Amino acid sequence: MHQPLATYVSAQLRVEMARRGLSNAQLGDLIGVDAMWVWRRARGHTQITLGDLDRIATALGMPVAAFMPHADALTP
Repeated sequence: MHQPLATYVSAQLRVEMARRGLSNAQLGDLIGVDAMWVWRRARGHTQITLGDLDRIATALGMPVAAFMPHADALTP
């Protein structure tokens, strides 16, 4: 299924948060933002910037690339 990059990244963020059992507030505490900031990005209401993604990945001890799809998963 093809989807826009922003949609894919938000979904991957939700998957990773669920895998780790992290709430919006807990992830927010890790990166110094409030729960609503996390919720908006995880739900796609606000697009995640590369800076946001870098902060999130660093806090979770992951490479930014872990949130990226293979090229064939994106809408052309």
